[in-house]
Amino acid sequence: MNALSAHGGTLFTSNRWKRSNPPARAELLQFLHESVNWAGLEAAARPYYQSDIQSTGRKGFSLGMMLRYLLVQELWGLSDQGVVDMAKDSYSVAKFIGTDPDYPRPPSAAAVRKFRQATAACWGEGIKWVVYWDLQGKGYELRMGSLAEPMTRRKPKG
Repeated sequence: MNALSAHGGTLFTSNRWKRSNPPARAELLQFLHESVNWAGLEAAARPYYQSDIQSTGRKGFSLGMMLRYLLVQELWGLSDQGVVDMAKDSYSVAKFIGTDPDYPRPPSAAAVRKFRQATAACWGEGIKWVVYWDLQGKGYELRMGSLAEPMTRRKPKG
């Protein structure tokens, strides 16, 4: 029996739902991917994270990937291990973060914790509020969910 791997466009990367609507989580993450000023977030976090551009030692995970891990963690109120598990379990989360849970190896919970602690001074109350105000400026409201998935809605004018 051949083991299926995500490497090379097999099982994980070919997951599509042709005849149904995409899950609400996938729609939210696609909206965030398109709407958030990722370059601005990376510029704010760059002084606190150099692992992906260091010239010696093992190269770290990309800053953009780690920012997306942090945002997913805060939006869904997950622990460090919880966000790693969610990225391994959910196709839409893995696609948003930019990792394949099988190849190459995604960041560990310890790497997520280290990044979260290193960038804590940068975000104040958390990265979700930076994203919240970014979306607010574009006319969207981010509603945080406790039992339901977080979602955005167009704010009424006025």
